[in-house]
Amino acid sequence: MPVPVPTGRVGTEKWVEYSMEMLASGVLTVVLVWPAADPNGVQRAKELGADALLLRGPLEKAPARPAGLPAELKLLAEVAPEAGEVQAARAAGFDGVAVAAKGSAAEFRKFLGAESGFVRYVLVGRDQLDWDVRPAEAVYRDGQWPGLQMSTGEAGATERPWITANLHLYAYLRSMHRERAALLNVPADEKSTRYDGVEVAVAEAFAGGGGVLIEPPEMYRTAVAKGDNRAVAGWKRASEIVKFARSQQGVPRDGGGSHLAVVGGPLDESLEEVLNLAFRNNLSPELLMPGKLALAGRGLRIVALTNRNPSAAEAAELMSFLRDGGIVVWAPPSQGKPAPWWGAGQKPRTEGGRDLYAVGRGTLHVYRAGLSDESEFAWDLKEIAGTDTPTGRGLFGLDLRVWYSNSVLGVLHGSGATRVAVLICYGRVVDQEFLIGMRGRFASASSIQPAQPPQNLGLMKFEQRVEWNQTGLNRVGIITLKGLGQ
Repeated sequence: MPVPVPTGRVGTEKWVEYSMEMLASGVLTVVLVWPAADPNGVQRAKELGADALLLRGPLEKAPARPAGLPAELKLLAEVAPEAGEVQAARAAGFDGVAVAAKGSAAEFRKFLGAESGFVRYVLVGRDQLDWDVRPAEAVYRDGQWPGLQMSTGEAGATERPWITANLHLYAYLRSMHRERAALLNVPADEKSTRYDGVEVAVAEAFAGGGGVLIEPPEMYRTAVAKGDNRAVAGWKRASEIVKFARSQQGVPRDGGGSHLAVVGGPLDESLEEVLNLAFRNNLSPELLMPGKLALAGRGLRIVALTNRNPSAAEAAELMSFLRDGGIVVWAPPSQGKPAPWWGAGQKPRTEGGRDLYAVGRGTLHVYRAGLSDESEFAWDLKEIAGTDTPTGRGLFGLDLRVWYSNSVLGVLHGSGATRVAVLICYGRVVDQEFLIGMRGRFASASSIQPAQPPQNLGLMKFEQRVEWNQTGLNRVGIITLKGLGQ
C-alpha cells in the first residue's frame, strides 16, 4: 500500500517520520518542476502521477487546485533560502518550499530549524552532500538529462551509442548517505529534441533506487500543450512508467546484487567518472563506505580503490579479503608516495600498467602510476570481472551481460539466493529479442514490464551463469532470479 502523505503543514518530527517511511518502503518519489508562469503545470503533474509540483520563478499566489486533483499532490515553490521568502510562500498558499543550500552548514541548520518543516527539499551541491538538512530532503542538484546522444538513436556494427545516464549518482547517494532517500535533480536540456527524456528519467530513478525532481525542456512542455502526437505519446508513456514503478514497491532497490565494489569517498570528478563509466559498462558496482569496508559475508569478488592510500583499517580488511581469494584493484594517489600496504606479496607478472601480486589465495592489481584515464580503468575492471572464471577467458564472469542492445543498461539489487536486475532502455523502446547473461546459479527467473503481464523466463544454465532471450524492453523491465546458491 502507498505510504500516506502528510496533508497541510507538518512539523519536523512528522516530516522526518514520513520521509523515513518512504525510504524504507522503496516508494518512488517523482517531483515535476515547472515554470511558475505556465498554468499547464498542475495538469501535467496530475497526468504524470507526481508526488509534487515544484514551481520556479516569480510567485505571487499558489495555483488553484482544480477538481479531481489528488490531495496528496503537493504544490511547492522554489524560493531563496531566506525567512521572508519562505513566509511569502506560506502566505501565498503553497504546501511547502524548496531552497538551494547556502552559507555555512551551521547557519543553514538554524534557518531550517526556524521554518518548522515547511522547507521540503534542499538542493545541495557536490561540496554540500554531507550537510544535515533534516527535516527537509536533500536533493543533489547536478543530475543530467538522460538518453542517447546519437542522432540515429542506435549504434552501428562497430560503434557504441553515447549514453548520458545518472545511475552512478543514484548508487553514490544511496550508498554514501544511507540515512536519507537518494534524490536527484534533473534539469532541462534545451538542446534535446527527443520526447522520451521524462520516461527515461523516471525509469532510471526507479532502477537506481532513488527519486527524481525532473524539469522537462521548454520544447517538450510546449509540444504536449499543443497536442503534438509524439510529445503526448511520450508523456503518456512516462505516466505509465510512474504507475508501473509504484506497483512494484516490493522490489529491492538498495543494491547488493553485484560481486564488484568500489570504495567511495568525496564525490570528486575522478570518482564520479569511474562510477559513471562502470555503470555504462553494465558493471553495476556496489559502493563501500571508506573506513568501514566490512567485506566479510558480502559475497564480493572484486574491490577497487582509487587515488589514495588505504587507511590501516582498510588495508587490514583488504588483506583479509585477498587471503580468502578475493581480487583487489588499486590505483595509488597521483601525488605523494604510494604505500606498499600489502607487504611481501609474490609478484607473478605484469599486465599493461599494472603489477599483479599473489596474496594468499587472491590477486592484487597495483597500478604503477596514479589514475590518469578513468575510461581505461573502467575497462580494466570489466576485463578483470569478466575473466574471473576457472578458465580465465572470455567475459563470462560478468554479473550482467547484454548482447545486441547497446542502449540497455541494468542495475543489480538483492542478496542471498535472489537477484533482481532492473533494465532501462536509453534509446528507442526495444521491440526485438536480445540476449542477457547473469553470473550465478539460478533455478528460475521471471520478467515484468509496463503494460505487459509477468513472464517466466527460459533459462539456459551453464556452470557459473545463466542466459536467456529477453523479448524486447518496454523502457524498463524487472528481472527476478531465484537461485540455488552462488
